[in-house]
This record gives sequence, structure tokens and C-alpha cells, in this order.
Amino acid sequence: MTKQAFRYTHYDLKAQPAGTVVEVTLSCINNVRLLDGRNFKLFQTLKPHKFLGGLAKISPTRLVVPQGGHWHLVVDMDGLPALANSSVKTIVPGHLTSARQMQATMPVDRAFLADTAARALGDINADTNGAERIMENMADAPDDIEDIRRELDTYKRLANTDALTGLNNRRAFDMQMKAIFSTADNLEQTALVIGDIDHFKSFNDTYGHPVGDLVLRSVARVLIDNLRGNTFVARTGGEEFGFIIRDAGRSTAMQIADRVCTAVEKATISDPGTKQVYGPVTISMGLCMAVESNGPEMLYQKVDTALYASKRNGRNQCNAYHESMEGNSVQYATG
Repeated sequence: MTKQAFRYTHYDLKAQPAGTVVEVTLSCINNVRLLDGRNFKLFQTLKPHKFLGGLAKISPTRLVVPQGGHWHLVVDMDGLPALANSSVKTIVPGHLTSARQMQATMPVDRAFLADTAARALGDINADTNGAERIMENMADAPDDIEDIRRELDTYKRLANTDALTGLNNRRAFDMQMKAIFSTADNLEQTALVIGDIDHFKSFNDTYGHPVGDLVLRSVARVLIDNLRGNTFVARTGGEEFGFIIRDAGRSTAMQIADRVCTAVEKATISDPGTKQVYGPVTISMGLCMAVESNGPEMLYQKVDTALYASKRNGRNQCNAYHESMEGNSVQYATG
């Protein structure tokens, strides 16, 4: 267990009208914080927050609710083994003779939760299942850690996203490739397609890297606009893109890939500032069905072989893998 850096006891005061007196009886000198719902959430997630109260040297100490709403009170337990003989009660205005005693909830170990979040974020880069495993361990934690869970989801998405195009990145692509062969189901209806922008290096050298980045973003948009919703799309590196077509045989997958090739060629790529048009831009592709391979590496190699065939045959086309292509895959140096 991580050593606690800060501990507290929480009292949920629930809805209170303005003017309610919150009376805190302490067994020793402590910090007390009266927080509305929003600032209590910030307090729980170790973020800057505003509160009423502070160091209480006299017991009992009283705080007044400034406005109606859902309020919380926390009592500092830092450095204390327990907070015995302490209590909180509310006195509603107009009913000074009637007071409601509040029961404390279990203290929340925020230091542990923060450390858990940090370890989860670290595991994202070291272990593809790190964040999921930490999240499962936190499943029975109180509702107040939802903000941390959402932040973990955000960081996980960022870790799987290509910053330039907004597509999935190579890490996410490799995970999906493994997932294809995690079961033997539907391999006959799953296709991998790899596309490489034609002559991208010379295009980059002619116009410069900012225009090259514009081309990459534009091609990514064409892929998104012309692929089905259940198709996984990624930028796998440089000017290379990959997408996994599910629930489609070879013929349908080839039709989809051909449609994408045509859409890239017809796309108008222009600088939004200068309005200068660049292109035409074309892309060559290779395709292979998952059932033709025994794992991710073999599938990728066969698709790469089919991609080389498209480059040799004039570019701006898609070829499906065939064993006759083996031995003819010469590296295309110019794209």
C-alpha cells in the first residue's frame, strides 16, 4: 500500500439552505473545509479548489453555509492515527433548537488513487493492458474517482492516436493485428490493406514538410470518409496507412480498396490559407485476407508483398496477395 500523503474524514451534508450553521467538534487542532459540490470534486482529485474554513484552534468551531446547495465538509486527519471524539452537526436557520448529527464516511486515500493513476499512465507505454488492469482494480472504488477514470481514458486515447492525422497510431495498429488472430473466428471475412502515398519523398522535397503534413492529413480524411464505420484505420508510419476491413470477403474488400484509391486521386488538396492546390496525389495498396496467414507478422509481410506489386505495376492501384508475387518484391526506393 502506498503511504498516505494526506488523509481526511468526509461528511456529506447533502442539500442545505443558505445560513445553515455547520458545527464541528474536534478532538484536537485540525483543518476543516466546507466545500460545495464542484469544489469537493476538485478537492478529491487533488486539484486547486476553494473552501470555507481553515485551521480550527477552538472546539467546537462553526461555519455558515453561504448559499443553498449540496455541501460537504472534510476534516484533516494528516498525521493522526484516528480522529476520535469528533463530530459534525448542522443547524438549519429558524430551527436552532434542532440539530442533525452527521456521520462520517470512510476516509478516502487520495494519495493511493493518485499513485494508481500515475502507475496506470506509465503502464500505457510499457504494457498494452496496463490501464485496463488498473481500471479493473479500481472498479469497486467510490464514485468520486470517476474523474480519474475519465482522465485515464483520455490519456489512453492519446497514447493510441497519431498526433498529425488524428488516426490510430502504429501502437494501436499492432494491438489490432494481434486481436485478429486472438480467435480463429471470421478470418475468411477479415482483410488487411496497407497503402503508401506515391512519390511522397519527392513531393516533400519539392514543396516542404508543412505541405507534406497537409497531404498526410488530407489522405487521412479521405480514408475516414470512404471507409465503413467498423473499419479500423491507422497511420502506420511515415506516408503509410493501414486499415482492417471486417465482415467482407476478398472481392468486397478489393472493391473498397479500389474506391479509396480513386477517392485519393480525385481529392482536392489545397492550402486553406494560400488556396494553392497540390497534386494530384495517388496511393498504392496491397491487400491480403487474414485466413491466408498464420499470424500478424505473416499477414503484414504478405500485404507488403502485394503493395510492392502495385508499385511495380504503375502505382495508384491495389493488388491482392498471390503466392506468385513471392520473389519479386523489390524494395521501392522512390515511393
